Amino acid sequence: MATSIPACPPADLPPSFGEIAEGSLARQPEMLTFLAGLFGRYPFTSAGGVVDDGEFYFALENQTRVFYSKYFFFEPFSADTVVLHELAHQWIGDNTPVAAWQHIWLNEGFAS
Repeated sequence: MATSIPACPPADLPPSFGEIAEGSLARQPEMLTFLAGLFGRYPFTSAGGVVDDGEFYFALENQTRVFYSKYFFFEPFSADTVVLHELAHQWIGDNTPVAAWQHIWLNEGFAS
């Protein structure tokens, strides 16, 4: 007699990239409040993010709308960490130009 394995109910499945991304992006107001306490008033009137389904592996801190790879959203802690990091760039990140890539730590170090 064959034994069948019951299907996992949806609640037992790990969250998807999309669910994790939605959760982290929903925390942006809380993160912006935290960062404003460190760096001063948020310099823009809006904030948001776009998570793309493409095959790339970076985030780009465009002003007010960060562009994220889906690969940052494999688990909630790392997802929150990358969102917080990219939001920190909004205060100074792109205002710190570097003469050569060897000096990128000036831009990245602030957000870290």
